Amino acid sequence: MTEAPNPFEAPRVELGPGPAETASGPDDERVRRELLNHEVSIQAVGRLMMLGGVLAAFAALSLLVAGVGSKPGGPGLLLGLGAAYLAVGVLSTWIGNLLRTLNPSGRIPGALVNGLGLLGFPVGTLISSYILYLLLSQKGRRVLSAEYQGIVARTPHIRYKTPLIILLLFGLLVILAVAALVASLS
Repeated sequence: MTEAPNPFEAPRVELGPGPAETASGPDDERVRRELLNHEVSIQAVGRLMMLGGVLAAFAALSLLVAGVGSKPGGPGLLLGLGAAYLAVGVLSTWIGNLLRTLNPSGRIPGALVNGLGLLGFPVGTLISSYILYLLLSQKGRRVLSAEYQGIVARTPHIRYKTPLIILLLFGLLVILAVAALVASLS
């Protein structure tokens, strides 16, 4: 005997995939763990570019203030340098933020700006070469893709753990910097 439908029952509606269907799968976790070191390196480059941009902006402000307060006939060079530093600072901060957040649109501008760093022989060439590798390699293209951003969103529980030796070396560097500052003030 078939039961008659209840006219007072709430209607049933299919709402789409549930939490079990959108959860990260083992493939997402494998990809994220495989590319995690590369991801963290690109984010570190972004943070360094942001720091450089902020320092360039401060340098620009000091040049602009010095240019405005200088004698007539001399402020043109200082104002021009200040404007150039300000442009470099804003550009570097913008690109650094894109790379820090793994935004795919930061890959090409980051590569172009760091391509100019190749001219700073020898140290600038080495650093810029490594940054270009990070951005333009197969892993870099994968990390800076919309697909990978989806993987990151589905695997927030996977985090990079900084090795203890790095933390110890950073602490030693901070202690040495403070000691040098105290010694220079004495």
